Amino acid sequence: MNNEELFEKYVSATLSEAECESLKVLLRDDPRAARDFACYVDETALMVSVAEESQQQQVPEGSANNRTRRPQKRRESALRLAIKVFVPLAAMLVIGAYVLVDYVQNQKAIGEVAVAVQVERNGAIVTLEEKQLVYFDDKVSSSTDGGRLKLLDGSTVTLSKGATCQVSKSTHGFEVSLKNGRGEFEVSSQKNGKSFIVMTPLLRTTVIGTHFTVDADDKTSRVRVLEGLVKVDDLKNEAHFVEPGELAVIEKGGVLSKKNAQKAMGLAPYLCNAQGEDCDVEYLESKNYIVLLYAQKWDPSSRSFVLQLMEFYKKFPGDYEVIFMDAEGDFSVKYKMPWLCVKDGMEEEVAKLLGPNPATYPLNLVILDQEGKVLKQAAKGSKWHGTDSLLLNLKKL
Repeated sequence: MNNEELFEKYVSATLSEAECESLKVLLRDDPRAARDFACYVDETALMVSVAEESQQQQVPEGSANNRTRRPQKRRESALRLAIKVFVPLAAMLVIGAYVLVDYVQNQKAIGEVAVAVQVERNGAIVTLEEKQLVYFDDKVSSSTDGGRLKLLDGSTVTLSKGATCQVSKSTHGFEVSLKNGRGEFEVSSQKNGKSFIVMTPLLRTTVIGTHFTVDADDKTSRVRVLEGLVKVDDLKNEAHFVEPGELAVIEKGGVLSKKNAQKAMGLAPYLCNAQGEDCDVEYLESKNYIVLLYAQKWDPSSRSFVLQLMEFYKKFPGDYEVIFMDAEGDFSVKYKMPWLCVKDGMEEEVAKLLGPNPATYPLNLVILDQEGKVLKQAAKGSKWHGTDSLLLNLKKL
C-alpha cells in the first residue's frame, strides 16, 4: 500500500490496527511523508467544504425538500466541520510532535553510518547499521576493521578494530576525539574558514582537506599523511606541517617529531612476513633505511648469500629492514627468512613504486632511504660491485 492510499484510509476512518501502526511509523521516520500527510488532510477538508457550499447553492432555501432535510444537513455540516477543523488540527499536533523530535535529533546528528559500528548511548551499547544517524554525544567504536562514519560535510572516518572515538561539531567545524586505536580520515574540502580537527591524548591535528591516519593510545600518538597537508601540534608549543609521505610522532613526555616515511607507507600494503602475516606499517616506518634483496632459489650464490644475510641480520640489527623482492613463497618459507617479503601477485605494484631490479644478476642488494633514494647497491646493470661493502654499511646504521 502506497502513502496516498494510507492517507485516504485514515481520512475515511477505515484503517486497520496494523495500517494505523504503519502510518505512525511513517510519520515518525519520514518528515517528508509527514508534510505530505498534513497537506492531504487539509486538501480533503477543503474539498468537503467546497462540496457543502455547492450543495447549499443548488437547493432553494424555502423548498419543502430543504425543510425536511434541514436537521440531517445540520448533522452533516457538524461532521464536515469536524473533518475540516479538528482532524487537521489533530493531525498537525501529531506531525508537529514527530517533526519536533526529528528536528531536535537532527540538530544533534553529526552524520550517518556507512559501515556498521557500535555506539555507547544512554549507558547502553548498540550496533548501528548503514544509514542510521550518529549523534555528537555517541561514543563510537568498531568491533572489526573498517567501521565507517560519513559526516555531514562529506568527510569519512574509518576505524580499526577496537578503536574508539567521539565526534562533535561547532561553528568552527568537526572535531574528532580519538581515544585509542587507529582512525583513517578522508576530509572533504573545508570552506568558509572551517577546519577539521582530530584530537588524541598527546596531539592535535588540524586539517583543511586531506587523507590521513591517526593512531593513539595513552603512551604514543602518530599521524600519517597520504594526501594533502595537515598541521600537527603537541597541545603546547611544538607544531609541524606534515606533507604526503611524512609521519609525525610523539611519545608521552617526549618531543613531537616529524620524519619521512614515504616508501614505508607505499610499500606496506604489499608486504608480509614469511608466514604470510601482513606487514606492520609502524615497524617499517620506524626504520630510516630499506634494504631490497633480489635472490633466486635456483642460483647457488643467491642461496649462499641468503644464509649469510640471515646470520648478519640476527647479529647486527639496526635502523634498517630487509625486503625480499621476488615473491617466491616457498623460498622464503623454506629458508625461514626473518624479514619482510613481497606478497604473491604484488610484484607489479611494488615495481611501480621502486622500479625493476637495477641489475642483470640474479642476486642483488640495494639500500634505500625512506624517500626512495638509492644509497648503495651490489650490482647495477652488468656491473658487479659485491655485497661486502653493503654489509659493512649496514653495520653502521
